[in-house]
Amino acid sequence: MKKKILIIIPERLLAQAFSDHFIDKGFETKVCNTFTEGMQKVKEFKPDLVLLDIALPDGDGISIIREIKQNPESRGAAVIVITNEMSPERKLDAVKARATIFMVQSKHSYNHVINKIEEILKLL
Repeated sequence: MKKKILIIIPERLLAQAFSDHFIDKGFETKVCNTFTEGMQKVKEFKPDLVLLDIALPDGDGISIIREIKQNPESRGAAVIVITNEMSPERKLDAVKARATIFMVQSKHSYNHVINKIEEILKLL
C-alpha cells in the first residue's frame, strides 16, 4: 500500500513541487493551501506524513499538529514543519505539539528538505 503524504503549504507552487516529486517516487499525496482545508484533509486522508507550514493564512498550523497527535487514527503520522517562522517560541510550540522535525525554510535548500522527508519516510 502506498504511503500517504499530506502537504499543507500556502505557497501553491512549492506545495505542488513537493507533491509532484513524491508522486513520481510512488507516494500518494494531497495538497492543501489553508488551515481549514488542512484540518479537513487530516481527518479524511489519514496521512502517514504531513509536510506543514505553520504560518497559514486562516489559522495556526500548531493546531493541526495537535489535531494529528491527539487523534488515534493519525497520531502515528510524522509531522515535518517547514516554515519561515523563525522565532524560538514557535519552534518550541511545534516541538511541544510533537512535530517530528522543524526546519526553517530559508535556511534549507529544496533538495535538503526532500532528503530529510525521504529519510523519515524510510522509518515509517
